Amino acid sequence: MPLLSCVLFSLRPGPWPERTLAAPIPYVLGLHLQFRCNINMVEHGTKVGALPVGSVDESDQKSYILDPLDKEELEVLDKVTNETVDFRGRPAIRSKSGNWKACFLIFGTEVCERMAFYSISANLSMHLQEALHEDVSVSARNVNNWVGTTFLTPLLGAFVADSFAGRYWTIASFSCGYFVALALVVMSVTLPTLKPQSCDVLYDEKCANPTSLQVGFFYMSLYLMALGAGGIKSCVAGFAGDQFDDGDKKEAKRKMSFMNWWFVSISFGTMCSVSFLVYIQIAVGLEYGWGIPALISAFTTTAFLLGTPLYRHRKPTGSPFARVAQVIVAAARKYSVQLPHDDDLLYEIDDKEALDPANRKLPHTQDFTFLDKAAVPGAEVMIYNCKGARPDPWKLCTVTQVEEVKLLIRLLPIWITNLMFSAVFAQVGTLFLNQGSTMNRKIETIGFQIPAASFPLFVTFTICSLLPLYDKFFVPFMRRFTGEERGISLLQRIGVGQVVSTLSITVAACVEMKRMAVAKRYIFENGIIMDHSKGSGATLDLPMSIFWLTPQYMLTGASEVFISVGQMEFFYSQVPDSMRSVGAALYLSTVAVGSFVSSLLVTVVTKLTMNSNGGWIGNDLTRSHIDYFYWLLATLSLLNFSIYIACARWYKYKTIPGRSTSTFTSPEVISPDVTFHPIKPLLHPPPPPTTTTTHHGNDSAQIKQLPDPPAHRNGHHNGNEQM
Repeated sequence: MPLLSCVLFSLRPGPWPERTLAAPIPYVLGLHLQFRCNINMVEHGTKVGALPVGSVDESDQKSYILDPLDKEELEVLDKVTNETVDFRGRPAIRSKSGNWKACFLIFGTEVCERMAFYSISANLSMHLQEALHEDVSVSARNVNNWVGTTFLTPLLGAFVADSFAGRYWTIASFSCGYFVALALVVMSVTLPTLKPQSCDVLYDEKCANPTSLQVGFFYMSLYLMALGAGGIKSCVAGFAGDQFDDGDKKEAKRKMSFMNWWFVSISFGTMCSVSFLVYIQIAVGLEYGWGIPALISAFTTTAFLLGTPLYRHRKPTGSPFARVAQVIVAAARKYSVQLPHDDDLLYEIDDKEALDPANRKLPHTQDFTFLDKAAVPGAEVMIYNCKGARPDPWKLCTVTQVEEVKLLIRLLPIWITNLMFSAVFAQVGTLFLNQGSTMNRKIETIGFQIPAASFPLFVTFTICSLLPLYDKFFVPFMRRFTGEERGISLLQRIGVGQVVSTLSITVAACVEMKRMAVAKRYIFENGIIMDHSKGSGATLDLPMSIFWLTPQYMLTGASEVFISVGQMEFFYSQVPDSMRSVGAALYLSTVAVGSFVSSLLVTVVTKLTMNSNGGWIGNDLTRSHIDYFYWLLATLSLLNFSIYIACARWYKYKTIPGRSTSTFTSPEVISPDVTFHPIKPLLHPPPPPTTTTTHHGNDSAQIKQLPDPPAHRNGHHNGNEQM
């Protein structure tokens, strides 16, 4: 029958391209997809291909499935429901675009970015000390500043993507710039004019200082990398999320776990960088250890561009920062205006515009009511209606736009209380590295010496090991007790990560106390005369295995499993739909500001504790007290966690009418009791909403009467989140 349909289809009247045998091929593929896709169709309340006996005649069912005249309806069934388009601006076809096949190419750009970033950051502190002759505290501060800038530039990338470029073009352009920056970094350690002389500044008195050109060119290359990473980091997760259609149950289910697997993929890139690439840097040279990521960047960028036909795109919705500013300005202009007693009198977007998932209406809430004044309509509504134009958003905003600003305000306490975790994690690439450089790194059985910069491998190994176990075992186990789809809520997941992070820095302090005791005993027993002015303690090879550091690295990795993935999902799902790139940037900005906090703490502690022994953080690690600094971080983490608990209990999750109101379910995931019927509007068009005019003083506003949602007519949600 499919073959007969193809022949009949090819012989029907029409232009020649439509009468070729190639024309029915997409139609036949559509028939196959018709039986496999999980889309509900409103035809006697059941699915196509699974109609109950007696509801529709069997011949009618066959006629419906095989009739070539129904090609348009089949194409409608195969179109995504999340308003995404292909690279030509046409509605995206589910069978030809998106899903995992597109995500793999998108993930490739992020894996490459992480591989390059960590291959450079892993040994950057030691390179600054050896090649640029910086002190331990100075190198730690400069590394933290660079890392902070790298994770802060995603705010710029999010602005570019959401304002005018879109996520695809932002990733493509910034990836090309990232490759250029990597090439410049490789040049800085390859070309004789740009390469500083690498020597032991502690012992070689003839060691020449690097020139201003060499220092300036190297740091310029690093910060160009940070700029390129901004467009990649801010858009990769959001663009990958766009490849899943929330209206399809199978794709919606895949989307719930894609964040975990996304984190596994970038952890794999990190694992490669801190193992293989770090070894290449030490055994062969930096020009090769940093050159390989540059070549990989060129390959993944090319692959990403070649996969253009596979992607689903969302059109830019305008600058998110401008939308926030408009609400603040409009509310300030109407500071003396009285709020109406009826929330329905506030100005709102029309129903046609609300059909776009990127502009979904948000229910009005009773928090931060001073912002509601931005949505109080005045005489300007009548003026603009007469002109057939929309009101000036700097004078009148919609309720949805006001609620978007409220969402961002609610996120701020959660964002602030996650900065301490990033400050603790910043020690992995700085002070943890300096600890390991003084310890015994040899594996006597095979005679191999482990690079200290490769020990972050235990962080990524822990992440790659625990994340699949978390998704496969922990979530189903906890679901039995909590009844939540994710096992535990996102805020609970972040809270567990903060506890584990505090434990990791506490263990690091205990291990450092042990290392200090071993160092003093080793110096005393061997009669070593220390030249503390040169800080020679940093070069000792103590009789203490570097594997003592394993617990603090693995606990840091375990905290990442909970807190980092939880943060990414939380900010991605809780920001307004029109600001998804901002959601990813908010998560990354916690790393940025946390690195700056770490840099500030290192600077303040160094200045306040500097004495004849070098203070807490000095070049001589046998006399410094890094353990005191770790105890300070542990204390601050504990205080921060207590504040986080209060903020998490106060926070209220975003709710969307027609979606599940569970505070634990991402609004991007369709509630099981909500059924989407993509073809229903074709068969049974909904009645137009009735419009009434409500007069309030001298003003009038059009209010569209819509059916009440199943629960909470105005969408009020007063239940607080409980950790």
